[in-house]
Amino acid sequence: AHNGSAPVASARLVKAIFRIVNSQSIEVDTGSGLHQELIPTLSEYTLDSSTKSQTKDIVIRGLGWKRNPQTPLWTIQSSSPLPFQLVSVVSDIKIGE
Repeated sequence: AHNGSAPVASARLVKAIFRIVNSQSIEVDTGSGLHQELIPTLSEYTLDSSTKSQTKDIVIRGLGWKRNPQTPLWTIQSSSPLPFQLVSVVSDIKIGE
């Protein structure tokens, strides 16, 4: 039963594509905690050197439904003082009732 207001819809992040430019770090949380998305491969890793800047699209898939419309489907947060530039995010979202 509704009290005259519109029903609250649940939402699910199917996937998001983050386009980054000249970035060394990006940490994304889709509901299961922050995860570092720019991890250098062994061929890129060199002792005593900083990670190389990358320009690329990062595809992240979400899990589960968000029942609270005030809860973001994803967040970016980091405490590392590394260069980061996000130029766009394309989100594929499924809406339910």
